[in-house]
Amino acid sequence: QNKKVFVDFHTSWCVYCRKMAAEVFPDPKVGEYFNRHFISIKIDAESESGKPLARKYEVKAYPTLLIVDPAGEEVASAEGGMDAGQLLKWVRAETGVAMTFEQMYEKQKGDRTDDALTRRLLLDAPDFLARQPEGYQRDRWQLRVDRLYADYRKRKPLSEWMNPEDFKVLAAYHTEPSKNDEVFEYVAKNYAAVAPKVGVEQADAFLFMLNMQLTQELAEKGDMDYLKRLERIKGDLKPAYDGMLKNSPMDSYTCMKYLSDASYTIYNRKNVAQYISLMDEYLGKLGKSAVAGDYSSAIQTLYDALNGKLPVEAARKGVEWITRALQFEGLEVAEQMELLIMNGDCYKMLPDVENARKCYKQAYVVSLQFQNPALSAQIQNMINNL
Repeated sequence: QNKKVFVDFHTSWCVYCRKMAAEVFPDPKVGEYFNRHFISIKIDAESESGKPLARKYEVKAYPTLLIVDPAGEEVASAEGGMDAGQLLKWVRAETGVAMTFEQMYEKQKGDRTDDALTRRLLLDAPDFLARQPEGYQRDRWQLRVDRLYADYRKRKPLSEWMNPEDFKVLAAYHTEPSKNDEVFEYVAKNYAAVAPKVGVEQADAFLFMLNMQLTQELAEKGDMDYLKRLERIKGDLKPAYDGMLKNSPMDSYTCMKYLSDASYTIYNRKNVAQYISLMDEYLGKLGKSAVAGDYSSAIQTLYDALNGKLPVEAARKGVEWITRALQFEGLEVAEQMELLIMNGDCYKMLPDVENARKCYKQAYVVSLQFQNPALSAQIQNMINNL
């Protein structure tokens, strides 16, 4: 058929491979595009027939997505999982159907007034940067993207940013909150007019995330202004918080006050017993609506505030919370590995060497999915040092 060939190099144990097979490749838009433009095949890189091809194309991580021409010459390759949108964007750029990120950047340099192109560059930048090798190359592109956003931000007054396209950019790049945040205050003050223009869910998420982040930061630093930020949840920020926490069994203010007071207690007073009491109350009120992240963030905060050195009562509670978190289905591989390592640390501090070893061994097995020898070796050292 004289088509290019799309190859999905996978393994039976690769979680991201299974996720793409179950969620991405069956997507109708993906199927329609790939069936029209490619011959698509899956190859188990560890099978007898797959090993020679994996060596030929230097496959070192999974999944590896490969495009080859009819003669078998490599056109493009990418490592790691993608969602449907990312996959389509990648293949279109790599096969010349759409401009690559670099081509778009060069075009934008010649016409800095092209708002649509600038927005597309800024929204595509996170994926592009994630696929750059660490070091000079990635740092250079990060500086370019930062300058691009800064220039675009200055070009228009805030009132002209209140449309769905520009607000996506604003939400993606305005992520560092401050007490006197011009952008945050503009959206909060004009919420009734802004929300319908940019989308209620988008406006709610923007205000919720920035205020929650700042409130937590102030609480951790011991800045009592965190209480003022909490009060706004009952005032001008109530619509946004109610929209984000509409399924919570607690009202928005109570929910956030538990978390902020707990952070203030553990970071500034180092009061482990009070922190555990507050978080147990909070998790208890969440009840069946609690998710894995609620338990994992509870132990992560404790872990960070005490620099990983937990007293016995904290280690024991850590094991309890982590065990609950690990029972939830659908955990990301990285989150599962981190929880297992922390659980091993908690057992080690009890001390319970046998269970610590079990947790570290489980974390080691999970780490193999990253194809990162240094990471796996680090966890192996934890086992050897018990």
